[in-house]
Amino acid sequence: DVSFGLEDVLKTAELHIKRYGVNGLIIDPWARLESHGGSVDAHAFIGESLRKLNIFKKANDIHVAVVAHPKKMDKDGSGASPKRPNLYDISGSAHWNNLVDMGIVAHRSIDEPNTTGIYIEKIKHKFLGKTGAFELKFDKSCNRYYVEGEEIAPEPEFVKYIEFLSKQEKKLA
Repeated sequence: DVSFGLEDVLKTAELHIKRYGVNGLIIDPWARLESHGGSVDAHAFIGESLRKLNIFKKANDIHVAVVAHPKKMDKDGSGASPKRPNLYDISGSAHWNNLVDMGIVAHRSIDEPNTTGIYIEKIKHKFLGKTGAFELKFDKSCNRYYVEGEEIAPEPEFVKYIEFLSKQEKKLA
């Protein structure tokens, strides 16, 4: 099992930005990165890491997304789903709320396993959107999320394949 620190990820990302024109970086999950090694506390490490990511994204004109999971959420004892997490519940630090440009929480309730709530909790730059919430349904037959009442769009590769087959049929006819 190979492990990487944030510096390793940023060096690799910079190489791909220059070589391939990559314009986005997703770190998923955050917890898999090598941690600070005990030299500083988790709160300070996360704050410094988020500052580095912010500098990196501005310097390279890219979008950076970090997937960070919350601490284990407490149940209220009634057998119901745990409360919905917010940005302050992400493991390690309140910096997940304070230092990000956009904060989104996805929460799947055990009461409705095929429904995921998407909560846009923070938008620093208003031109990017606004805070709010919506639900996505999950279709196990095709492993895709969708908004209820809307048709599930087929995968682009599938559409290209169908178009290819249609052209081949026309050639044979």
